[in-house]
Amino acid sequence: MFKIPETSHAAHITYDFWHQAPGHLAPSTMDKSLLLYSDADIPAKPTNYVCSSCVKCKMTRSPRTSTLKKDRNKLDLVHSDLSGPFPVPSYGNSLYYITLIDDATRVAWVRFMKQKSETSKIVRDFVAEMELQNHKTPAAFRTDNGGEYVTKDLKGFFTSKGIIHEFSPPYSPESNGVAERLNRTIGESLRAMLDSAPVYDKKLWAEAVLTSVYIKNRQPHSALKDLTPYEAFYGTKPSIQHLQPFGRECYIHVPYQKRTDGKKLSPRAQRAIFTGYTNVPHHYRVFLPDTKKTIVSADVFFPPLKSEGATPTIKRRIDQILTPLQSNTPSTSVEHTYNNKGKTSDNMWRQWMDENPQEANDLVDNGHEIVARLMRVDFLEGKRDGYLGAPYWVYDANDMAYREALPQQPKQPNDERNLIEELDESI
Repeated sequence: MFKIPETSHAAHITYDFWHQAPGHLAPSTMDKSLLLYSDADIPAKPTNYVCSSCVKCKMTRSPRTSTLKKDRNKLDLVHSDLSGPFPVPSYGNSLYYITLIDDATRVAWVRFMKQKSETSKIVRDFVAEMELQNHKTPAAFRTDNGGEYVTKDLKGFFTSKGIIHEFSPPYSPESNGVAERLNRTIGESLRAMLDSAPVYDKKLWAEAVLTSVYIKNRQPHSALKDLTPYEAFYGTKPSIQHLQPFGRECYIHVPYQKRTDGKKLSPRAQRAIFTGYTNVPHHYRVFLPDTKKTIVSADVFFPPLKSEGATPTIKRRIDQILTPLQSNTPSTSVEHTYNNKGKTSDNMWRQWMDENPQEANDLVDNGHEIVARLMRVDFLEGKRDGYLGAPYWVYDANDMAYREALPQQPKQPNDERNLIEELDESI
């Protein structure tokens, strides 16, 4: 019988064989394994050895280096990205937002859109704003390859302005990392703000985004040393004294012309929810729950939070009068005047408060402990007249009390402040 001779095992001992046999072991690991086995007889790696299967199946993405240049000036490069659509439209019917970030200072702007097709107009308007306000045309824009950025209209506009349009490679969001990181920060911030607000309303997402960017420009940035983006771009330190928690309850002044019939008895303020800021200091964006609109108002009162020890100087909710601001309780003749009439101390004070309602409320404003306590008790027991009635206190539909101490508004119908309050600013 003819017998086929066995093939020597040594015929299979090639570097490629030993690379494949252990499951396509990396060459660097194969070199280390020579000392780990008793019978390893692996030949040296051939020069320029490449395993095509490893290249196809193990390839990873190349690391991206930072695009920040030390010598770059503001508006030399603007990063931009679009986010959306959101699950629900905002109260202004927006579904998308677009961010624009200056690379040198990392200051950011945000604009809202109902459709992606509005991108070109937003970019045009942004460039015009920079030219007018900063006397400089952005030198370059860096975006992804999204269809909203790759349009004939936008390409022609960039060409006419001499603006270089840089594109990040497809499926490489990290190449436009500055804009992508801001989107992540905005997303985290808006979710936290909506969740912490007293009333969770998803349709306020645009207000939360706008507020997040406003605050982000006033926070320290890892790309800047000892500067905020705001200071790096505008050259002045930002103020934060006007900042308020998103969703905080507030009251806005109702102009005389907008009050209902019976104006002398109508409340002078309306309950609202704080949602953001404007470019004018102490002009706030507030949301009106009754009308589902956002307006801008300069006459905003924030009731004190539970953690705040201060008492507001304009007006204050009666159920929040707790502690006097000062210990110098005014000396009065109440005890001396009524002590011979058989009245208890509280009743003596109440009789004096009935006879002197204005002075009683003045004592409350100055932190008088006894008067404040008695007013709080009487309020909880349902008293709504005398020193707890008009013109010292008024009540809204929810029986919320506040002091009538807001500044009076001019009664001219063309008052600019009244026109501002009538404008629907929902985004």
